[in-house]
Amino acid sequence: MDHGVRLFVGHGHPHEPEGVLDSVARRRLGVGQLVPFAAGAPVVSVVGFQIQVTVSPADIDELGHANNVNYLRWMLEAATRHWEVTRARVDPAAVSGVGWVVMRHELDYFLPAFVGEGLTVVTWVPTCTPLTCDRYYQITRQADQALLARGTSTYCVVDISSGKLRRLGESLRGAIGNPELVKRHRTERHFPSLPGEITKPS
Repeated sequence: MDHGVRLFVGHGHPHEPEGVLDSVARRRLGVGQLVPFAAGAPVVSVVGFQIQVTVSPADIDELGHANNVNYLRWMLEAATRHWEVTRARVDPAAVSGVGWVVMRHELDYFLPAFVGEGLTVVTWVPTCTPLTCDRYYQITRQADQALLARGTSTYCVVDISSGKLRRLGESLRGAIGNPELVKRHRTERHFPSLPGEITKPS
């Protein structure tokens, strides 16, 4: 699978096209305003982390398109790589022994993905408390920016050595949520690569 990684800052109108809203649609997305999720309308007013994936023949099921389990796999890969980049930037003491345990996943599927298609998987963390983080995802097709799927996950923080719940420090919570990038998104209208950021996985 072909992967590329970069951080980006996005800007878009806070109101997406009208559609049926769900509970996820009404959550605050970390940019100081409510952004409705509408089927078929990707969220663009977010600060996030993205990877590029290409649908392989191994991802295809008997229906001729990528099996739904692959969407979750791609989302989790984006989350893992986001954490790897975050961990490399902060004080090692702040992340030493930090582990993540999934409490729930919720996925909505809109369109199929087919072999050879390039997809963009974006993840962002608008809500991070001392004990849990809510992570959001969306998958779009690169050719036409169509929204294929979206999802949310809730993680709790544990100490790897003991397996017990652990509190997440304020500095690390801020690093995961990228508060400075949230401020920047209000003035930048595109999705530029940020200077010095990782552009490909190591």
